Amino acid sequence: MSLPSFTLTRKLPITVYRKGKDTVVKGRPVPAVETSFVVEANVQPFNYRDLMVLPESDRTKEWIKVYVATSDVFRTDRQGSDGYSADEIIWQGDRFKVMRIQSWRMGTLDHQKLVCARVEISAN
Repeated sequence: MSLPSFTLTRKLPITVYRKGKDTVVKGRPVPAVETSFVVEANVQPFNYRDLMVLPESDRTKEWIKVYVATSDVFRTDRQGSDGYSADEIIWQGDRFKVMRIQSWRMGTLDHQKLVCARVEISAN
């Protein structure tokens, strides 16, 4: 199995942040440590057709598509006691949360498409 080279498009290093699982020590919550790693990816903005597929309430957010040659590296939110937070990436100074992952396993060009939404900026 070979990784796609994305020779017709530009690859850039993307920093990925992953939050560990929160724990409780002596009845007090202890926030998880955030780790980071770098992957090479192709980043593209959403076009009009991509936006129209989203629910109307999500169309005002900033969205990007990220194509990576790695498989099973990224994760989205998982609910429940064994859950975890979604990965987040930095693109052009903004932080984006991985909302959906589409895996394409074709044998020669295995890759993933990540659909990411910009994380809300809070006043805190």
